[in-house]
Amino acid sequence: MGNCVVQPSEIVDRIRRFGSSVALVSPAGEVIRYAALAEQVQQVAARLSELLGSASQVTCVIERPSIPWVVTLYALMWRRYQVRLLSAQTPLMLLQNKIIADRPLPKTPTIELSTLFTGRSAARLIGQERRQHQEAPTLTLIRTSGSSGEPKDVALSFANHWFSALGSHQNLPFGEGDRWLLSLPLYHVSGLSLLFRALVAGGTLVLADSWRLLPKLSVDYVSFVPLQLARLLQSTEGIQALQRLKAVLLGGAAAPQAVLEKAFRLEIPVRTTYGLTETASQVTTLPATRDFPKWLSAGKLLPYRRLRIINGEICVAGEVLASGYWTSSGLEPLPLREGFFPTGDIGELDADGFLFVRGRRDTMFQSGGVKIFPEEIEKALFRIPGITGAWVVPVAHPEYGHRPIAFVEWEKTMVSPPSESVLRKQLREWLDRYKIPDRILPLPAEFRGKMKVPRKALQAYAEQRVKQEGRFPKT
Repeated sequence: MGNCVVQPSEIVDRIRRFGSSVALVSPAGEVIRYAALAEQVQQVAARLSELLGSASQVTCVIERPSIPWVVTLYALMWRRYQVRLLSAQTPLMLLQNKIIADRPLPKTPTIELSTLFTGRSAARLIGQERRQHQEAPTLTLIRTSGSSGEPKDVALSFANHWFSALGSHQNLPFGEGDRWLLSLPLYHVSGLSLLFRALVAGGTLVLADSWRLLPKLSVDYVSFVPLQLARLLQSTEGIQALQRLKAVLLGGAAAPQAVLEKAFRLEIPVRTTYGLTETASQVTTLPATRDFPKWLSAGKLLPYRRLRIINGEICVAGEVLASGYWTSSGLEPLPLREGFFPTGDIGELDADGFLFVRGRRDTMFQSGGVKIFPEEIEKALFRIPGITGAWVVPVAHPEYGHRPIAFVEWEKTMVSPPSESVLRKQLREWLDRYKIPDRILPLPAEFRGKMKVPRKALQAYAEQRVKQEGRFPKT
């Protein structure tokens, strides 16, 4: 395999080399082998050239993972288009250039995904002129989650994605005969990264409309956020499905200790990980270990990455690091400190090289002159039985500057959750008094079901509630 990066022009040859091995399994059970996948990629690439003309950048508006989307993304990469990935929930005002989507978009010229496979003619589109298939350093533009700030389009090269997959493979081998559940969005780096991991050694991607289908599927690997793992641990069939896996790659947020303790006790092969869009997914990942204190970490540094703690902040570099952010005026280089990208996350390395992430610098706030990290309060909330989700935001206070307000989600079986006063009393077992939220409220309906709750929007909701009550709320 080596450390030599595969070029986009080699994608079809790379796919073809795995021959009769199964490449994709659809939610309906359709099986596509690598040899057939290579042919489909070539056919769709020819259709793309016909429909896109001289365009150089293509925007893909994706609803959910599917075989047509996987084929189309490989074809776009092979033909060296710059691919901008967006959710089907993206406001239309953000859409530009040539657009491929699952269905027509209102007031926006669109190539329907099905058109690429049926050969039907498409409406003539107006888009950016293509640069004669020149090798572009930027392959994908992926929006950050925007959970604690404004979303940005991260510019990643094929080499960034390739080295990310190669380093991941050395820790979690995913080769022929292995099956990885693809239920995460392809417009997030967490979902897209699986396409590159499959290219490294020929593993099988099992597509599903929901991670909740895991008990009904035959897979070896899954990529989950802690909330998904917590919910599967609530049922016998979920636990049994998790116990059959080779690994549960767990990232996207800090995992509650209680969830990790339960998974550890049930011998579920959890691999905590830390990563970001700017590094094409993983930076550190837990190796296989039964040393539980290490499960509370984000693991060890993977190959092709570098990591340094500068003034308490996690800073990263290496072959996986993006070149910058794509703006209306072009590429804006990443801000670097001593050659490393400051992530905004606070953390530390232990003597064995395991990374422990403490929280985000930009979510920290001061209350009465002392620093408060919302993540610390959230971890304490997760220790309360029945809580499956916890978010803490600051709200302006006339005396203290800011005070924390918490929002929680409960297990569906919790008919009558404890009162706020009871919850605050429980938190005193683990938190200093000044860190205890002044309110602990149910998560508003508009934020439920999201992989990442946007803190800015939740903070605005909390501030509006305070304003409506006419005073700072206390229990």
